[in-house]
Amino acid sequence: MTHAKVSLVAGTVLLMALIVLAACSGTETVQRSSGNGIQPINATQFKGDWMGSVTIVKAGSCDIDGADTLFIPSTRLVWDAEADGSVTIGEDHFYTEWRGTVWSTMTVELVKINDWTRGNGPGCVCTQYDTTDYVGKIRKVDSTYHLTLSSVENWCPSGDCRFIVTYDLTKK
Repeated sequence: MTHAKVSLVAGTVLLMALIVLAACSGTETVQRSSGNGIQPINATQFKGDWMGSVTIVKAGSCDIDGADTLFIPSTRLVWDAEADGSVTIGEDHFYTEWRGTVWSTMTVELVKINDWTRGNGPGCVCTQYDTTDYVGKIRKVDSTYHLTLSSVENWCPSGDCRFIVTYDLTKK
């Protein structure tokens, strides 16, 4: 990917993440309704494996093992979904749990719950409990569901170790 494309993707993801952070202030669960007819939907159709990639882009003072961007080509999120729209998700490769809601607009609001966080930046070596709000939208292309989730994760607040994290996933 060229530098221009990476910059464009990073800028778009940063804008999305800022909108998410402005709109969401979750802790352990996400259950919101805008009052304009948007309601949770039966999310059981989304139960199972979601496979795809993760892109992490530097947004603060810390780098990622000497680089500004890290691309993880293969990740798996396993969804447990309920008829009331609630989802609980486990993620391969990381000790994380996700909880949230799928809405009638196919918007997905999630809280990613890490039982660890790390940051290695100027004056910063952190290990802590952490939660991050994510938002995405499920799209159906032909007969396949796709989801892009994005947020800004702050791996170490005292060291300004912020990263734009984007998941691009397909339901298997």
